[in-house]
Amino acid sequence: MGPQKSCGRAPFFPLVTLARLLYSRDLAIILLFLMTALIIYHLQHWGTVISNRLASTPLEVVASYTLLSAGVLFVINVTACSIQRAWQEGRSLLQGGRELRVQIEGLSYRYLINGVNPARLGEVEGVLHRRGYRGYWDEKARQGAFRRGSSGRWGSILYHACYMLVILGLYLVQQSHFVGIIVVQEGVEVEPAEALVEKDREPPAPLPVAYRLEDFRITYEQDHITDAASTLSLTLPGGARHTRTVRINQPWTVGGYTYLLERYGYAPRLVVKEEAGKTLLDSYVNLVLIPAGEEDGFQIPGTPHGFRVRLYPDGYLEGGIPRTRANEPRNPLLWISHWKGEKKLAEGAVRPGGTVELGQVSVSFPGWGYWNTYRVVSERGGGLLQVALWLGLLGLLWRFLVTEKQIFLRAREGGLEITGTSELYKSLFGREFELIRAELERVVAARD
Repeated sequence: MGPQKSCGRAPFFPLVTLARLLYSRDLAIILLFLMTALIIYHLQHWGTVISNRLASTPLEVVASYTLLSAGVLFVINVTACSIQRAWQEGRSLLQGGRELRVQIEGLSYRYLINGVNPARLGEVEGVLHRRGYRGYWDEKARQGAFRRGSSGRWGSILYHACYMLVILGLYLVQQSHFVGIIVVQEGVEVEPAEALVEKDREPPAPLPVAYRLEDFRITYEQDHITDAASTLSLTLPGGARHTRTVRINQPWTVGGYTYLLERYGYAPRLVVKEEAGKTLLDSYVNLVLIPAGEEDGFQIPGTPHGFRVRLYPDGYLEGGIPRTRANEPRNPLLWISHWKGEKKLAEGAVRPGGTVELGQVSVSFPGWGYWNTYRVVSERGGGLLQVALWLGLLGLLWRFLVTEKQIFLRAREGGLEITGTSELYKSLFGREFELIRAELERVVAARD
């Protein structure tokens, strides 16, 4: 028995099936549902570890490895579908409409004009052309095919391109994403190695070579903060120096990084001396002393001396117990305790410009400054995402405002059959179809 023809095609059948699957709408719909479910899952589990690191921004959640993996197949599907549609539309344009094929599926409207003058059938082409339809009347076949609004399909292609750009943008975000925390002290210039106290990965680009908090001011109204203005200066690797006043929810983008003001705190200048007059410490100390009465501490390096500090912004003593009248630092009071190990040796209060004796040491409080923490973020690809979303919006408008309409004419014995359909808005198309029918009936009607 000779070989069957199907045996020669069998090895290629899976390849053809796979190719059709790659640009099928069914696959696109399944992948969209899957990707949406992944996004919802990650947003509901905010703060969980994704890709072995803590997701700190919505963009990072969306750009997680989990979602990107699901998006790879979607990119392939969208690319294949876009190429197929672009090829079909481009070929139709190059052929100039002479090979136009109008396939009427799910017919919307059909009408038969009786009493037609066969000599006037050639005039139907002009009627439809004046209404913006592209196509021709084939006199030999006695039929015509016309279409309008086919450019709306290019909106669909543009919408597909939007998805590809979104996936590319998310990949760039994931690859370049960086979040770090820097701490800067008022009046002190620090290098990034010293300022950067936390980071999720190595910086994707060089950080500035120096940071300096020039000034920090807080505005109060009725004992509530209404504004916090931080003047930050930094020196880029090329030597250029930039200064900007940053506020809460008013970030600063410079040198490829965005700086967001997050926290502030007091940095009292403390001078600690032994009884013999030896200075053990003379420095501004960054402490977390907010809210009022919050305790923080420090240890003098190389000594057994430790100190715990509380700040009362508008402080006073009531029965030897420190209290505050307000949160605004009108008359600050420091409550300092001296420790050796777990043993408290002495404690006392001191105001700016004063000194308190704490057993074997004295602590002076000449004044205070502020410290700020900034979140440093790099998310390159965000601009591409914005462009992609605008392109997607343009594609959707183009797709749904310019809808494809088809008219098919066929000469019958003594009559002309008109068939029409619209891809969208079929009820609105019905009015247009009635106008076309009436005009065609006037043109091709038999005359005595």
